[in-house]
Amino acid sequence: MSGNILDRINAAKSNYYDQNQKNSFFKNKQKFDCATQIMNNLNETEVFKQIFVFSDDTISFNYALFKTIAHPDLYDRMADFIFQNVHILLSEYPNYNLNLYCAGITVSGLDRYKEFVQVISNKGLKNGANLLQKLNNIYAFNPPSFLDNAVSIICSIIVMDLTKKIHIVK
Repeated sequence: MSGNILDRINAAKSNYYDQNQKNSFFKNKQKFDCATQIMNNLNETEVFKQIFVFSDDTISFNYALFKTIAHPDLYDRMADFIFQNVHILLSEYPNYNLNLYCAGITVSGLDRYKEFVQVISNKGLKNGANLLQKLNNIYAFNPPSFLDNAVSIICSIIVMDLTKKIHIVK
Protein backbone atom coordinates (compact mmCIF):
# COMPACT_ATOMS: atom_id res chain seq x y z
CA MET A 1 0.00 0.00 0.00
CA SER A 2 2.82 2.45 0.77
CA GLY A 3 4.15 2.16 -2.79
CA ASN A 4 0.70 3.03 -4.11
CA ILE A 5 0.55 6.16 -1.94
CA LEU A 6 4.06 7.22 -2.92
CA ASP A 7 3.25 6.64 -6.60
CA ARG A 8 0.09 8.74 -6.29
CA ILE A 9 2.00 11.53 -4.51
CA ASN A 10 4.72 11.59 -7.16
CA ALA A 11 2.16 11.52 -9.99
CA ALA A 12 0.19 14.39 -8.42
CA LYS A 13 3.38 16.43 -7.97
CA SER A 14 4.42 15.85 -11.59
CA ASN A 15 0.93 16.74 -12.77
CA TYR A 16 0.97 19.96 -10.73
CA TYR A 17 4.29 21.10 -12.22
CA ASP A 18 3.18 20.08 -15.73
CA GLN A 19 0.30 22.54 -15.31
CA ASN A 20 2.21 25.22 -13.35
CA GLN A 21 5.65 26.48 -14.28
CA LYS A 22 8.10 26.10 -11.40
CA ASN A 23 8.82 29.45 -9.79
CA SER A 24 12.40 30.61 -9.45
CA PHE A 25 11.34 33.11 -6.79
CA PHE A 26 8.47 33.10 -4.27
CA LYS A 27 8.59 29.31 -4.06
CA ASN A 28 6.96 28.94 -0.63
CA LYS A 29 3.44 29.78 -1.80
CA GLN A 30 3.81 27.53 -4.83
CA LYS A 31 5.18 24.63 -2.76
CA PHE A 32 2.29 24.93 -0.30
CA ASP A 33 -0.19 25.12 -3.19
CA CYS A 34 1.35 22.01 -4.76
CA ALA A 35 1.23 20.18 -1.41
CA THR A 36 -2.44 21.12 -1.01
CA GLN A 37 -3.23 19.79 -4.48
CA ILE A 38 -1.35 16.57 -3.81
CA MET A 39 -3.24 15.93 -0.57
CA ASN A 40 -6.69 16.66 -2.05
CA ASN A 41 -7.24 13.05 -3.13
CA LEU A 42 -5.26 11.18 -0.51
CA ASN A 43 -6.08 9.78 2.90
CA GLU A 44 -4.20 12.00 5.37
CA THR A 45 -3.67 9.28 7.94
CA GLU A 46 -2.18 6.91 5.37
CA VAL A 47 0.21 9.62 4.19
CA PHE A 48 1.13 10.56 7.77
CA LYS A 49 1.96 6.89 8.43
CA GLN A 50 4.55 7.10 5.63
CA ILE A 51 6.11 10.30 6.98
CA PHE A 52 6.11 9.37 10.67
CA VAL A 53 6.86 5.66 11.04
CA PHE A 54 6.46 4.24 14.55
CA SER A 55 8.34 0.99 15.18
CA ASP A 56 9.19 -0.37 18.62
CA ASP A 57 10.66 2.52 20.62
CA THR A 58 11.54 4.62 17.57
CA ILE A 59 9.86 7.25 15.43
CA SER A 60 11.32 7.70 11.96
CA PHE A 61 10.69 10.98 10.15
CA ASN A 62 10.90 11.06 6.34
CA TYR A 63 11.66 14.69 5.46
CA ALA A 64 11.67 14.08 1.70
CA LEU A 65 8.04 12.98 1.81
CA PHE A 66 7.10 15.58 4.44
CA LYS A 67 8.29 18.46 2.27
CA THR A 68 6.24 17.18 -0.65
CA ILE A 69 2.89 17.24 1.15
CA ALA A 70 3.28 19.57 4.15
CA HIS A 71 1.34 22.81 4.23
CA PRO A 72 0.06 24.95 7.13
CA ASP A 73 -3.51 23.58 6.94
CA LEU A 74 -2.13 20.13 7.88
CA TYR A 75 0.16 21.09 10.74
CA ASP A 76 -2.37 20.68 13.57
CA ARG A 77 -3.58 17.31 12.28
CA MET A 78 0.00 16.11 11.75
CA ALA A 79 0.89 17.14 15.29
CA ASP A 80 -2.19 15.34 16.65
CA PHE A 81 -1.20 12.21 14.70
CA ILE A 82 2.32 12.34 16.15
CA PHE A 83 1.16 12.87 19.75
CA GLN A 84 -1.47 10.11 19.56
CA ASN A 85 1.11 7.65 18.28
CA VAL A 86 3.81 8.71 20.74
CA HIS A 87 1.36 8.05 23.59
CA ILE A 88 0.74 4.56 22.19
CA LEU A 89 4.49 3.99 21.86
CA LEU A 90 5.05 5.17 25.44
CA SER A 91 2.41 2.77 26.74
CA GLU A 92 4.86 0.01 25.76
CA TYR A 93 8.25 1.72 26.23
CA PRO A 94 9.42 4.18 28.90
CA ASN A 95 11.38 6.31 26.41
CA TYR A 96 11.75 6.73 22.67
CA ASN A 97 14.22 7.67 19.95
CA LEU A 98 13.75 9.80 16.87
CA ASN A 99 15.37 9.01 13.52
CA LEU A 100 15.45 11.98 11.16
CA TYR A 101 16.02 11.11 7.52
CA CYS A 102 17.33 14.45 6.35
CA ALA A 103 17.75 13.96 2.59
CA GLY A 104 16.65 17.14 0.84
CA ILE A 105 16.72 19.50 3.83
CA THR A 106 17.78 23.02 2.90
CA VAL A 107 18.00 26.26 4.84
CA SER A 108 14.96 27.60 2.96
CA GLY A 109 13.08 24.39 3.75
CA LEU A 110 13.79 24.76 7.46
CA ASP A 111 12.51 28.30 7.28
CA ARG A 112 9.44 27.19 5.30
CA TYR A 113 8.46 24.57 7.88
CA LYS A 114 9.46 26.33 11.12
CA GLU A 115 5.77 26.96 11.79
CA PHE A 116 5.28 23.19 11.94
CA VAL A 117 8.03 22.93 14.57
CA GLN A 118 6.30 25.70 16.52
CA VAL A 119 2.94 23.88 16.33
CA ILE A 120 4.55 20.69 17.66
CA SER A 121 6.33 22.60 20.41
CA ASN A 122 3.23 24.53 21.51
CA LYS A 123 1.01 21.45 21.55
CA GLY A 124 3.70 19.52 23.42
CA LEU A 125 3.97 22.21 26.08
CA LYS A 126 0.19 22.36 26.48
CA ASN A 127 -0.44 18.61 26.71
CA GLY A 128 1.74 18.22 29.81
CA ALA A 129 2.98 14.76 28.79
CA ASN A 130 6.67 15.75 29.10
CA LEU A 131 7.47 13.99 25.85
CA LEU A 132 10.75 15.82 25.37
CA GLN A 133 11.99 14.44 28.69
CA LYS A 134 11.14 10.92 27.46
CA LEU A 135 13.11 11.41 24.25
CA ASN A 136 16.39 9.50 24.53
CA ASN A 137 18.20 10.33 21.31
CA ILE A 138 17.75 11.99 17.96
CA TYR A 139 19.70 10.42 15.12
CA ALA A 140 20.07 12.57 12.00
CA PHE A 141 20.82 10.52 8.89
CA ASN A 142 22.16 12.07 5.66
CA PRO A 143 22.47 15.49 7.27
CA PRO A 144 23.26 18.58 5.22
CA SER A 145 26.50 20.39 5.96
CA PHE A 146 24.70 23.23 7.75
CA LEU A 147 23.03 20.93 10.30
CA ASP A 148 24.96 22.31 13.28
CA ASN A 149 23.49 25.77 12.66
CA ALA A 150 20.05 24.28 12.00
CA VAL A 151 20.15 22.42 15.32
CA SER A 152 20.79 25.64 17.23
CA ILE A 153 17.91 27.35 15.40
CA ILE A 154 15.48 24.49 16.02
CA CYS A 155 16.50 24.09 19.66
CA SER A 156 15.92 27.80 20.26
CA ILE A 157 12.38 27.47 18.87
CA ILE A 158 11.37 24.47 20.97
CA VAL A 159 12.52 25.81 24.32
CA MET A 160 14.42 22.80 25.66
CA ASP A 161 18.09 22.32 24.78
CA LEU A 162 18.26 19.07 22.85
CA THR A 163 21.76 19.38 21.46
CA LYS A 164 23.22 16.72 23.80
CA LYS A 165 20.68 14.19 22.49
CA ILE A 166 21.39 14.80 18.80
CA HIS A 167 23.71 12.40 17.00
CA ILE A 168 24.80 12.94 13.41
CA VAL A 169 25.01 9.76 11.32
CA LYS A 170 26.92 10.23 8.09
